[in-house]
This record gives sequence, C-alpha cells and structure tokens, in this order.
Amino acid sequence: MWKLTALGLICVFVAIGDAYWFCKTTNNIVRAFEKYNFGKNISNGLPCKKLLVTYFECSVEVKMGNVLKSLEVEDAPSVHWEWADEDKNYTLIFTDADYQNHKNSKHEEFILWMVVNIPGNHVNYGEEIVEYIPPKPKNKTELHRCIFLVFEQEDGKYDFDDVIHIKKNNIDARRNFSTNKFVLQNNLILVPTGGNFFLAKYSAPDAHKNC
Repeated sequence: MWKLTALGLICVFVAIGDAYWFCKTTNNIVRAFEKYNFGKNISNGLPCKKLLVTYFECSVEVKMGNVLKSLEVEDAPSVHWEWADEDKNYTLIFTDADYQNHKNSKHEEFILWMVVNIPGNHVNYGEEIVEYIPPKPKNKTELHRCIFLVFEQEDGKYDFDDVIHIKKNNIDARRNFSTNKFVLQNNLILVPTGGNFFLAKYSAPDAHKNC
C-alpha cells in the first residue's frame, strides 16, 4: 500500500474531475446516480458503465434504480462487467446508503458484501472478506438506496489480511462503513470502473418468497 502526497492528491482529483465531466456530459449512467443523490459521501467518482447484476433465484435484474423487495435479494447475485481486463484484479463493494442506526437515529453507510482480488470479472474466484447479507429496510420506512461498485486494484493482487473480515451474522462491524475511506486506504482506483443500484423495499419476516 502507498500514501499519496499532497501534490499527488491534487493531480488525482483533477484527473477525476476531468473524467467525471466527460462521463456526465456523454453518459446517462452518471446522471442516473446523480438523480438519487449518490454524491461524494459514497464515492469520490461515479461510474460511467453499468454492471450487470442478476439475482437468479428470483430472476430479477438490477436496473439502475428499480425497486426490489428484501426477499427477492436474499442470496448473493451474479455480478458481471464485460470490459474487465483479465490481467487485473478488482474489488466489488455492495453497500446500503440509507441504513438507520437505531442508537442515534442517524442514516449511515452499511456494508452488505465485499469481494476483493477478483481476477478479471470472475467474482467467484475472488476473496469474500464481507459475507453477503441482503438489505433489510424497516417497516414503514423509506426505500434504501443499495449500490454495487467495482474498483480496479492499482497494484494487482493485494494482501487484505489486515482488513477486518466480516461474517454474515456480525451486524455491528458493518455499521458506519465508508466506501471512500476503504478505497483510499487500500490503494484502489478512485473512480469505480462500473456500478449499478436498486431501491430496497421492506419485506415482512414471515412473508413467503414470491418470485
């Protein structure tokens, strides 16, 4: 891992700004993210390309802001990006931007799934360091914005042994996650190579899955 100098950071953010302006003016993917207020609190840059995300058990596809029930997304989806470089490694982050911490009633980012060291776009061959759980909006609350982002790993395959590994039932460790902070601390390319998102809707715990 490396640390950016002040000058290096300035150059990086100027480059991000130029890339972001190009995407914004030529691409409706960025505009879709902007419509739902995915600002710099989640990612310093917004992706220009859409990830193909499919929940095969219920045969539902994530479509840049469609509404999906919690029961439809219970199991980890298939995530694919056709432009992947087979010689590079990537990190996949899936996070809930609207999780409500009931201790202080504040909304915060909540990590749902993370796979690192993905060779090309072969997610199944990556290292799952945060086990998948579905978003769980509470009853009578607003829809939760749930976002998938894929970042290129700057220097190939990394050693993530010093990063906390989160099991499925460890809820506390998932709270107050920061995608931006993780990206900066682990030397990922700041602008995600691809993204997609959906709006999660409450499903009653005793409801039967109706795909």
